[in-house]
Amino acid sequence: MRADKEVAIFTKDSIIFGVNSIDFSVSGRLLFAGYNDYTVNVWDTLKSQRVCLLYGHENKVSCLQISPDGTCLSTGSWDYTLRIWA
Repeated sequence: MRADKEVAIFTKDSIIFGVNSIDFSVSGRLLFAGYNDYTVNVWDTLKSQRVCLLYGHENKVSCLQISPDGTCLSTGSWDYTLRIWA
């Protein structure tokens, strides 16, 4: 951590559900966040803007992680499924 202060906020007025899990891309450019509304939001960390919204789970996203090589994202949900996104 280079700064001991808040440097960015990632939000939209349309988001009304809490975040359960987050992970950065290998480069640090993208931030992935799993929400209670069953979606994963993908944020551009330089622009502080949402660049993608992943749908598919039928319950809240409880965990997620980027693969070590950065080629895919795995998500787990309270809908009893694991999903791989590429």
